[in-house]
Amino acid sequence: MSDNDDILDILRQRDQEQSSLAPAAQEEKFRLLVFRLGDEWYGLDARMVQEISRVNQITRLPLTPPHVLGLVNLRGSIFGVIDIRPTLNLPSGQLDENGRIIVIFYNGLEVGIIAEGVSEMVETTPSQLQPPLLMSDGERGRYSTALLQLKKDLPVTVLNLPALLDKLKI
Repeated sequence: MSDNDDILDILRQRDQEQSSLAPAAQEEKFRLLVFRLGDEWYGLDARMVQEISRVNQITRLPLTPPHVLGLVNLRGSIFGVIDIRPTLNLPSGQLDENGRIIVIFYNGLEVGIIAEGVSEMVETTPSQLQPPLLMSDGERGRYSTALLQLKKDLPVTVLNLPALLDKLKI
Protein backbone atom coordinates (compact mmCIF):
# COMPACT_ATOMS: atom_id res chain seq x y z
CA MET A 1 0.00 0.00 0.00
CA SER A 2 1.33 3.44 -0.86
CA ASP A 3 1.41 6.46 1.42
CA ASN A 4 -1.41 8.01 -0.62
CA ASP A 5 -3.64 4.99 0.01
CA ASP A 6 -2.91 5.18 3.73
CA ILE A 7 -3.78 8.87 3.81
CA LEU A 8 -6.96 8.24 1.84
CA ASP A 9 -7.99 5.50 4.27
CA ILE A 10 -7.34 7.78 7.25
CA LEU A 11 -9.40 10.58 5.67
CA ARG A 12 -12.29 8.21 4.92
CA GLN A 13 -12.22 6.93 8.50
CA ARG A 14 -12.25 10.48 9.89
CA ASP A 15 -15.12 11.39 7.60
CA GLN A 16 -17.16 8.41 8.85
CA GLU A 17 -16.43 9.30 12.46
CA GLN A 18 -17.45 12.93 11.96
CA SER A 19 -20.63 12.03 10.15
CA SER A 20 -21.60 9.65 12.95
CA LEU A 21 -21.08 12.46 15.48
CA ALA A 22 -23.05 15.01 13.43
CA PRO A 23 -26.65 15.80 14.40
CA ALA A 24 -29.00 13.20 13.06
CA ALA A 25 -31.36 15.54 11.24
CA GLN A 26 -30.15 18.91 10.12
CA GLU A 27 -32.92 20.89 8.55
CA GLU A 28 -32.52 21.51 4.88
CA LYS A 29 -32.70 25.16 3.93
CA PHE A 30 -34.59 26.34 0.89
CA ARG A 31 -35.22 29.69 -0.74
CA LEU A 32 -38.43 31.58 -1.40
CA LEU A 33 -38.98 34.50 -3.72
CA VAL A 34 -41.14 37.05 -1.88
CA PHE A 35 -43.44 39.21 -4.00
CA ARG A 36 -46.48 41.44 -3.59
CA LEU A 37 -49.98 41.17 -4.98
CA GLY A 38 -52.20 44.01 -3.78
CA ASP A 39 -51.54 44.57 -0.09
CA GLU A 40 -50.46 40.99 0.54
CA TRP A 41 -47.09 39.26 0.32
CA TYR A 42 -46.57 35.84 -1.21
CA GLY A 43 -43.67 33.45 -1.56
CA LEU A 44 -42.88 30.76 -4.07
CA ASP A 45 -40.18 28.14 -4.34
CA ALA A 46 -37.15 29.86 -5.85
CA ARG A 47 -36.14 26.70 -7.71
CA MET A 48 -39.01 27.32 -10.11
CA VAL A 49 -37.93 30.90 -10.86
CA GLN A 50 -35.95 31.42 -14.07
CA GLU A 51 -35.70 35.20 -13.89
CA ILE A 52 -37.45 38.41 -12.92
CA SER A 53 -38.12 41.05 -15.54
CA ARG A 54 -39.69 44.48 -15.79
CA VAL A 55 -43.11 44.50 -17.38
CA ASN A 56 -42.52 45.19 -21.06
CA GLN A 57 -45.08 45.29 -23.81
CA ILE A 58 -47.52 42.42 -23.44
CA THR A 59 -49.12 41.37 -26.74
CA ARG A 60 -52.77 40.58 -26.06
CA LEU A 61 -54.23 37.39 -27.49
CA PRO A 62 -57.84 37.16 -28.63
CA LEU A 63 -60.16 34.49 -27.24
CA THR A 64 -58.04 33.66 -24.18
CA PRO A 65 -59.22 33.26 -20.60
CA PRO A 66 -59.16 36.43 -18.47
CA HIS A 67 -56.09 35.31 -16.49
CA VAL A 68 -54.00 35.10 -19.68
CA LEU A 69 -52.68 38.60 -20.28
CA GLY A 70 -50.81 37.77 -23.48
CA LEU A 71 -47.33 37.05 -24.76
CA VAL A 72 -43.98 38.67 -24.02
CA ASN A 73 -40.77 38.51 -26.03
CA LEU A 74 -37.87 38.57 -23.61
CA ARG A 75 -34.53 38.46 -25.41
CA GLY A 76 -35.93 36.22 -28.12
CA SER A 77 -37.79 33.90 -25.75
CA ILE A 78 -41.57 34.13 -26.18
CA PHE A 79 -43.82 33.00 -23.34
CA GLY A 80 -47.28 33.58 -21.93
CA VAL A 81 -47.97 35.96 -19.06
CA ILE A 82 -50.71 35.25 -16.55
CA ASP A 83 -52.36 37.13 -13.71
CA ILE A 84 -53.00 34.94 -10.66
CA ARG A 85 -54.77 37.70 -8.70
CA PRO A 86 -58.30 36.75 -9.83
CA THR A 87 -57.68 33.10 -8.89
CA LEU A 88 -56.69 34.26 -5.40
CA ASN A 89 -59.74 36.55 -5.30
CA LEU A 90 -57.54 39.62 -5.22
CA PRO A 91 -58.49 42.77 -7.11
CA SER A 92 -56.65 43.38 -10.36
CA GLY A 93 -55.01 46.75 -10.47
CA GLN A 94 -52.80 48.74 -12.76
CA LEU A 95 -49.12 47.96 -12.59
CA ASP A 96 -46.70 50.76 -11.83
CA GLU A 97 -42.92 50.94 -12.25
CA ASN A 98 -42.55 48.33 -9.47
CA GLY A 99 -44.49 45.74 -11.49
CA ARG A 100 -42.52 42.67 -12.51
CA ILE A 101 -42.91 39.47 -14.45
CA ILE A 102 -41.66 36.44 -12.55
CA VAL A 103 -40.61 33.91 -15.18
CA ILE A 104 -41.01 30.36 -13.94
CA PHE A 105 -40.41 26.97 -15.48
CA TYR A 106 -43.26 24.53 -14.91
CA ASN A 107 -44.14 21.28 -16.70
CA GLY A 108 -41.67 22.03 -19.48
CA LEU A 109 -43.06 25.52 -20.12
CA GLU A 110 -41.85 29.02 -19.37
CA VAL A 111 -44.64 31.12 -17.91
CA GLY A 112 -44.60 34.69 -16.66
CA ILE A 113 -46.56 35.63 -13.54
CA ILE A 114 -47.46 39.27 -12.95
CA ALA A 115 -46.39 40.67 -9.58
CA GLU A 116 -46.96 44.19 -8.30
CA GLY A 117 -43.53 44.13 -6.70
CA VAL A 118 -40.72 41.75 -5.82
CA SER A 119 -39.17 42.12 -2.38
CA GLU A 120 -36.37 39.65 -1.86
CA MET A 121 -35.13 36.10 -1.91
CA VAL A 122 -35.21 34.59 1.60
CA GLU A 123 -33.61 31.43 2.92
CA THR A 124 -35.70 29.49 5.40
CA THR A 125 -36.23 26.04 6.91
CA PRO A 126 -39.38 23.97 7.28
CA SER A 127 -39.44 24.64 11.06
CA GLN A 128 -39.81 28.38 10.40
CA LEU A 129 -43.02 27.78 8.45
CA GLN A 130 -46.42 27.76 10.10
CA PRO A 131 -49.53 25.98 8.85
CA PRO A 132 -51.57 28.11 6.46
CA LEU A 133 -54.40 30.13 7.90
CA LEU A 134 -57.84 28.73 7.42
CA MET A 135 -59.66 31.06 5.13
CA SER A 136 -63.36 31.32 4.55
CA ASP A 137 -62.45 31.67 0.91
CA GLY A 138 -61.88 28.04 -0.06
CA GLU A 139 -60.23 28.83 -3.39
CA ARG A 140 -57.58 31.02 -1.86
CA GLY A 141 -56.78 28.62 0.98
CA ARG A 142 -56.35 25.75 -1.46
CA TYR A 143 -53.31 27.39 -3.01
CA SER A 144 -51.29 28.13 0.11
CA THR A 145 -48.99 25.61 1.73
CA ALA A 146 -47.63 27.60 4.66
CA LEU A 147 -47.22 30.95 6.32
CA LEU A 148 -43.83 32.55 6.97
CA GLN A 149 -43.54 35.41 9.44
CA LEU A 150 -40.79 37.30 7.67
CA LYS A 151 -40.83 40.37 9.87
CA LYS A 152 -43.09 41.42 12.72
CA ASP A 153 -45.73 42.91 10.44
CA LEU A 154 -44.96 40.98 7.28
CA PRO A 155 -46.66 37.60 6.99
CA VAL A 156 -45.84 35.83 3.72
CA THR A 157 -48.25 33.26 2.31
CA VAL A 158 -46.26 30.47 0.66
CA LEU A 159 -48.07 29.50 -2.52
CA ASN A 160 -48.62 26.00 -3.81
CA LEU A 161 -47.76 27.13 -7.31
CA PRO A 162 -48.21 23.73 -9.00
CA ALA A 163 -51.80 23.52 -7.67
CA LEU A 164 -52.48 27.10 -8.74
CA LEU A 165 -51.09 26.57 -12.24
CA ASP A 166 -52.96 23.28 -12.60
CA LYS A 167 -56.18 25.11 -11.74
CA LEU A 168 -55.41 27.64 -14.46
CA LYS A 169 -54.62 24.75 -16.85
CA ILE A 170 -51.07 25.90 -17.50
